[in-house]
Amino acid sequence: MLKMKKVFGSIVILTMLFGLIPQQTAYASEQSNKVNTIIKTGKRSEKKAKLTNTDGTEYEVSIYEKKHKVSSNEYVQEYAYKLDENNMRLSVSGSQSQQKWDSTGGTEGFITIYYKQDGNKYLITRITGTWLIHESGTAIRDRKVMAICNEGFFTDQYLEKNISSGSFDITTGWTRYADSTQGIVGIGAKSICTLYRIYAGTSWEFVVDNLIAGSVPGGI
Repeated sequence: MLKMKKVFGSIVILTMLFGLIPQQTAYASEQSNKVNTIIKTGKRSEKKAKLTNTDGTEYEVSIYEKKHKVSSNEYVQEYAYKLDENNMRLSVSGSQSQQKWDSTGGTEGFITIYYKQDGNKYLITRITGTWLIHESGTAIRDRKVMAICNEGFFTDQYLEKNISSGSFDITTGWTRYADSTQGIVGIGAKSICTLYRIYAGTSWEFVVDNLIAGSVPGGI
């Protein structure tokens, strides 16, 4: 009887595990479709993401952005990227060594910034995002997200979080608007991660700045 219970328990566990696979696949497909939609229907941002090897080789990666109006003063700004041959190029400032990125499009993702706007003033309320890895030869680690909504010498509305999974959803709790016309200003979010190419044995830092105004400090 005990043996039968163990067998039955194993069957139940396996059934639950296999049942999760289609859900995970569907979620990844849905998120990938979102990336493609932003790239196809959005505009290319002036800001570039940076993919840098430990030897100094550097790529510039295109970021695409799309803005949605939710209500009279609420907006959603989406940013997407894809590491493929159409959206990345070897930077002239890099070492241009033999450590090249295999740009097959197996890595992509997006960040969404939710904010309120009153003229030139902005208040970030929420940040969400996802990293997607579609190839077994690439591993992702050291994921981090930073966000800021400050002007002048204010420093309180800044956050920096380590992310343990492939996605995040952060409510800021901030209440003060930041004026984008100020000389010192930071309004936006930044994601940082390390991409490890398992077969090549190379490590790359990938930094994506998603800015409404100014700059976002911080790094690994």
